[in-house]
Order: sequence, then structure tokens, then C-alpha cells
Amino acid sequence: MRRLILVSLAFVFAACSHVAHNSCTPWWRYEPERQNEWPAACKVGPERSPVNITTRTEAEYPQISIHYTPFVPRMYNNNRGAKLYADGNGGYVTVTYADGRSEQFDLQELHLHRLGEHTFSGTPAPMELHFVNEDRDHNAKVVVTILFDVTSPSENPGLKEIIPIMPVVSCTYVQGVRINPMNLLPVGWESSPYYVYDGALTTPDCPGGLKFFILDRRAMTNSDQLARIDTVIGRNAKTVAVRELPGIPVVHPLK
Repeated sequence: MRRLILVSLAFVFAACSHVAHNSCTPWWRYEPERQNEWPAACKVGPERSPVNITTRTEAEYPQISIHYTPFVPRMYNNNRGAKLYADGNGGYVTVTYADGRSEQFDLQELHLHRLGEHTFSGTPAPMELHFVNEDRDHNAKVVVTILFDVTSPSENPGLKEIIPIMPVVSCTYVQGVRINPMNLLPVGWESSPYYVYDGALTTPDCPGGLKFFILDRRAMTNSDQLARIDTVIGRNAKTVAVRELPGIPVVHPLK
């Protein structure tokens, strides 16, 4: 009997250890003091993101056009944020360079950060949205970034679609309902200037090779929507080692 009890306890400890090891929650955390434990690339990498915008330089390229389409997201929440995956089924963006070349990047996923990660003269937006797009060869990523202000009594139509389906913390993927990512873009986005720079993921291990397009025109939301998002994702912004980038190019859409 004693041997049976010991064997049973061994199975229990092994099972607990297995669950802890395979938890979907990453080792890294968003508290500022814990962000100091992130890998060096997140803190001193030459392409690290986010950046602080103070001065800008006018530019004509690269040009970007956005062609997102409705899709049913595959969703996941790992206690660091909720991601809504399009897996290439939510449309695309086209980037055109000064030499005439164009590249297409398919929408892979979108997610929100509270507060915003990019700052203007040290001040973040109340919230920031990242559309992560990837080329067909999976070699390059383009991140379309939307900043939100809380200045409207009305609900944001795009957030109204995704807030009810955003998953709580879970180690499993869940299926959503059809959303239209174009509804998340700010009014008048077609004529909005945007900032462009080469950056990196804002979560460990913070690999580079991304190109950010930050729309200057902001989307609007209200405090109620923001509070509902907080209950799902909490505060999940990278706030340490924000890179100074004076003279960042700002591009105006060509007529």
C-alpha cells in the first residue's frame, strides 16, 4: 500500500510539472521592473521598437495601400494579450517603393496594446492596434499601426465587432465570428500621412526585420470600450528602452 501511495504521488507531481512546463503563459511579464529582464535585443537592439517621435522628415516613399477583407478570426489569449489570427485570409497591403517595385503582404493577425507603445514627445496614445502582415515567402513583415484617442462618446465600429469575441486567458484557440478589419481604420485614413521606420517585434525575443507604418490620423473610441478591453488584456505595452528616432520619415499618400 505504501508503495502504491508513493507511485501515485509521483504521478501527481509529474503531471503538475508537465502542466507548469507547458503553460501557454510566456515567462516574460509587462511590469516595468520585469521588462528589465527581457533579452538584450529588446533593450539595446539597433532596430528595437517602439520609437519616440519628436521630429520628422518629409518623404514620398514607400507608399502603402490597404486592402483588408472580412474574415473569421482564430483567437488566442496567452495572458499577455489577445490575438486575432487571419492566417492570410483577411486581405493584404501593398507597399510600393521609389524604384517602382511593389510587394504584397497578407494580413496574419491583429492585436491591441494598452497603453500605446509608440510615443510622441514621450506621450503614448491610450491604445494602439497592430495589423501584422507577411509576405508570401514568410521573409518580411509589415506592421500597420493605428493609434486610438478616447475623445468620442460614440463606440468605435471596429472595436464594437471585436470586443464581444475577444478571448479571456486560455491555452486553446477559439473561433470567432466574422469581422471587418477595415472598420478599425480611422475615418479618412486614405489621405492620412504615416510614419515609416524599420523596427522589431515588441515582445521577446524582439527580432528585427519589420517595417512599421504608423498612421498619423487616429481612430476614436470611448471610455466604456477601453474599460471592456482592459478586462481582457490589461496593460500590455513595452515601455522600457523606447528608441529615440529623430527625423523619422513621414509619407503623404500620392494623389
